[in-house]
Amino acid sequence: MDKLKMQTPDLTDKNIEQIAALFPNVITETKDENGNLKKAVDFPKSLFFIASHSK
Repeated sequence: MDKLKMQTPDLTDKNIEQIAALFPNVITETKDENGNLKKAVDFPKSLFFIASHSK
């Protein structure tokens, strides 16, 4: 019998790429705990973008 992996996959990077495809203006770069650059969602900018386009 095969053992099950008891961990869920980290889908954060995939989700950020999907958001970037739809809303490229709300993506920014940050540094991770090792000092490497990575993409992240700028939530204040995304909220402003959504609010300004929902009228």
